[in-house]
Amino acid sequence: MQFNTVEDLIFNDSFRRYALNSAPEDVAFWEEWQQQDPARKSLATDARAIILAMQSPRPQLPESEIDEQLRQIREKAEATLPLHKKRFSLLLPGWEKWAGLAAAIILVLWLITGKEREQPQQIAVNTENKSAGEQHFQLPDGSKVVLQPGSRILYNKAAFGKKNREVTVEGIVSFDVQKDPAKPFLVHAKKTLTKVLGTTFTIRALPGESKTYVTVSSGRVAVSKQQKKPTEGLLVVANQEVIFDEPTNELTRTVAAHPLPVKQDVSTAFVFDATPATEVFRTMEEAYGIPVIFDEEVLSSCSITASFGNEPFFEKLSIVCKSISASYEIVDGSIVITARSCK
Repeated sequence: MQFNTVEDLIFNDSFRRYALNSAPEDVAFWEEWQQQDPARKSLATDARAIILAMQSPRPQLPESEIDEQLRQIREKAEATLPLHKKRFSLLLPGWEKWAGLAAAIILVLWLITGKEREQPQQIAVNTENKSAGEQHFQLPDGSKVVLQPGSRILYNKAAFGKKNREVTVEGIVSFDVQKDPAKPFLVHAKKTLTKVLGTTFTIRALPGESKTYVTVSSGRVAVSKQQKKPTEGLLVVANQEVIFDEPTNELTRTVAAHPLPVKQDVSTAFVFDATPATEVFRTMEEAYGIPVIFDEEVLSSCSITASFGNEPFFEKLSIVCKSISASYEIVDGSIVITARSCK
């Protein structure tokens, strides 16, 4: 089947499921379909925006009004029906049934689209950064968003903030989310779902890349696969990162590539003079919020003399480890120190 227009996509069952993130197999098909031709991506974005907009609550008409509209449509259809069509209908006794069904379909479409025409305000908000620099703006709840070039964010303005604060992103997008425990902030990015209460974080979900990254700067978020319960996801705190790998369908927690201090000024904390190694590692853990795991007994005889300024976290860590002939590895979002006794 060819999909050449927005209407072709809107009336396709598989695409509607993809737009609503309700079937993983549909998501895989339509993402691959979009990657085959750049024009398809724009077509799918517009169709998805319309489908999401149609999910917003609409005022219900009384049954009496619906019946009256249906009666009027039937009367107009019969009054304008050409004579030869009326004669033809006599030969097909079931024609009136089909005409009634067609009229009902027309009425349903009118109920869906007619109300939208009466309300000129935009419901589906689709913002794309087409510039060469960052684009900053605020969501209706006051949360701040930064779009990198070529990135976009999509949300339903009518439904945003009713129960949840829900958005869909593509590209590299950073958030500073306003705290509102009663209305969780949900971010859909390719095949991941990130649930937030109030924090700053960045999502990297680039078309053509098989991995999606969620990096937390402050606070905490829960990252899960689409359609999975939040308890099946991973909790991520400041300076941690979750990577979702599409080929393996796996979520992995690690340390952010460029951790930043969680405290405003930590420069004075990194002056060590024959300081026990255990105390040095605890200082780093507290300053950056990254768990540092080590054997207290093994390191009890080790001490460190060093002074640091604004060096990156991993540079500090490498120097400290080298001074006591230790090494480190990243395991599940933590730093694990391997060392021998200094006796």
